[in-house]
Amino acid sequence: MNTQMILRHTLELLILIPSIFYAMLPVCHSLRFRPIIVYGAAFLSALIISVFGGIICVYFDIPSNYVLLLSLPFFGGAYCFCVDLDLTQKLFCLFNACMLSAFCTFFTRLFTAPAELGHDGEPYLVSSSLFCLLLSVILGLVFLRTFLRKLPYLLDEKYTNNIWRILSLAALGITQLIYYINPVSAEVIMTGRVRMIGLILSVLIPAMILLFYHFIWGTTVHVNEQTKLAQENKLLQAERKRYEDLSAYINQTRIMRHDFRHHLLIIHQYAGTGEIGQLKDYLNQLAEFSDTEFSHYCENREIDAIAAHFTSLAASNQAEIVWFLDLPQTLPWEVSDLCALFCNLIENAIHAVKKVAPEQRKINLTSRMLSEAMLGISIDNPYIGEIRFDKNGLPKSDQNHHGTGMSSIASIVSRYNGTLEIKSENGNFSVNILLMKAVSHTAAP
Repeated sequence: MNTQMILRHTLELLILIPSIFYAMLPVCHSLRFRPIIVYGAAFLSALIISVFGGIICVYFDIPSNYVLLLSLPFFGGAYCFCVDLDLTQKLFCLFNACMLSAFCTFFTRLFTAPAELGHDGEPYLVSSSLFCLLLSVILGLVFLRTFLRKLPYLLDEKYTNNIWRILSLAALGITQLIYYINPVSAEVIMTGRVRMIGLILSVLIPAMILLFYHFIWGTTVHVNEQTKLAQENKLLQAERKRYEDLSAYINQTRIMRHDFRHHLLIIHQYAGTGEIGQLKDYLNQLAEFSDTEFSHYCENREIDAIAAHFTSLAASNQAEIVWFLDLPQTLPWEVSDLCALFCNLIENAIHAVKKVAPEQRKINLTSRMLSEAMLGISIDNPYIGEIRFDKNGLPKSDQNHHGTGMSSIASIVSRYNGTLEIKSENGNFSVNILLMKAVSHTAAP
């Protein structure tokens, strides 16, 4: 058996190794198993398939592309099993890796055409295969920040949930296009200016891909910043209203304390003269004057302000919110995320109870720390109508604006490795959340 040909086929098949890392790096935070085990198994599998594939290619006299094609279902199935993401996201990462690897072979074909003259129908020369592997390493370094920061950020964001199917099909289409235009004959490449023009144009492929991913990432970061700013503005409005209520309560208390001696003199006068009717009227006036209450819901300033704000909002809709909040002054989560969780939960609940009879408009919300790193949130309210759920278990109602914040809630819970349970039965809608202390993906500077 021709050892030289086996080596050439094996080196050509080693493009599997950079392809695997192209696919694995963006999902390193979404692996079901320890990364070192997954990476080690993937590398070893690619090495074994490359060596034995080289032997098979020589023995059966078949091109290396057949082995690559046959290995795709194996690696694709193992990849989908090890990665905990939506199927369309997995397909995008796989096809993206295929696309970049296809570019490496395409550029190698153009660049090494002078050396490959007279070797049509054979695997790459050793020098050509080594150049292809070196090019794949360089391309990996160019895309490294995209693999490690930008794509993981995009995969984690709810705003990009609807684009992965399109992106995966686009990556697959570009891969097929590169394969289709990849010249088979080195003689064709060396004709006229074909090689020079091809080299220049081929450089545009990864450049355009990189710029496109950067554009999507930048757009998503901008949307997230705007959303976070809106949540912070909403919290500031609630805190301002809370401050105004507290100031009014303090002023009223100060006035009553200042006038307390005068009130005692008048009460003493009515009691001394036996004017019981006038005494009762005066006491009723004092009771009405001091009827204003200031409710304190929890030690956390932000959640306390939100509770006060939505208690007032619910009252304006003839609804009641029963709060059971046992929260410390500081919480180990982003304030904007907590604001989004509580505000969306309560807004949805208030919207739902508007449809029921006034005497049934009662919302119960409980939240407390279950441990130093675990927050529990539970809310339930009555509703009227039918609530359907989508494939992700989130409400999908025909009522306008009902449940529109659930996708935001689900995204926040997912970022903190929490759990979200939604139930709808017997006219009662409930949401239970466990939020874990964790570091969410952040945008690259």
